[in-house]
Amino acid sequence: MPAGCIRPKQLDLHEHVVSQRQLLNHVMRVCLQLSAAAAYFGLNDQQKDTYLGGYLMAAFFLVGAPAALVCGWLADKHNRIRLLVAIIVIGETPCLCTYWVTTLWQFFLVRMLTGIAVGGCFPLVFSLLGDLFPVSQRSAMSALVQIAVGAGIGGGQMLAGIAGPATNWKVPFVVMAAPTLVLALVLFVTAKEPPRGAFEEALTGRLVAGEAYSETMSISKLKRLLRIPSNWIIILQGLPGCLPWGVMQTYINDYLHLNKGFSVELATVVILLFGIGCGVGVIAGGAAGQLLYNW
Repeated sequence: MPAGCIRPKQLDLHEHVVSQRQLLNHVMRVCLQLSAAAAYFGLNDQQKDTYLGGYLMAAFFLVGAPAALVCGWLADKHNRIRLLVAIIVIGETPCLCTYWVTTLWQFFLVRMLTGIAVGGCFPLVFSLLGDLFPVSQRSAMSALVQIAVGAGIGGGQMLAGIAGPATNWKVPFVVMAAPTLVLALVLFVTAKEPPRGAFEEALTGRLVAGEAYSETMSISKLKRLLRIPSNWIIILQGLPGCLPWGVMQTYINDYLHLNKGFSVELATVVILLFGIGCGVGVIAGGAAGQLLYNW
């Protein structure tokens, strides 16, 4: 890669990371405003936990998972920068429209569309990282993306916990969605699609000769991946491993506020401190993983 590409590469990474942080900001906004949203829609405590904490969050991620598979497949065939911009717009436009919802089904619809964006951004960002950095740096860069995820969740928590009670529960959606749509425009205008396979040693000769990397995912390749036992371990631990985090992130703020007498702001600080601890763990894990890989 020419020396002149170093700064654009760093700027592209910064834009991808900020974009993902902004997208993940609104994952926690509903969780911190469960009671306020339930009061607005006329739900009792049981309905609040069932519809907003259960069905709504399930719909958010149930559409996000297939979206991740679709976006991963499209990433092999189309410009990933444009796909990422499209995903940001798909996620933040309904997020912005949350301010004008008046019924529960409208709220479900805009949250489901946001889930498509949150699920779809991950394969695009990690695909771009693979072509922006050599293998000796990818674990560290992946950790940086996960830190951005934590920062987005923490930022959403702080915003919803402070701005929500001071205004109304819908305002945080607008405050985060509007600048993120502007960021999508900046990403579209300034970020460039990196060459595919630019840092893969096996492709160095072909790329120098002017050939383009054109491999795409296929059913046969998927079958080969699923024959690897370690891949099954990663897949099978994902669901039970995520369940306690999902329950806690969805209900802990409401529990601290309603059942333990914390103010919304104080409950938000408690969760934010938890998020900071997670960020420290991600940094340590990313650094350790990269050191072990390079070793």
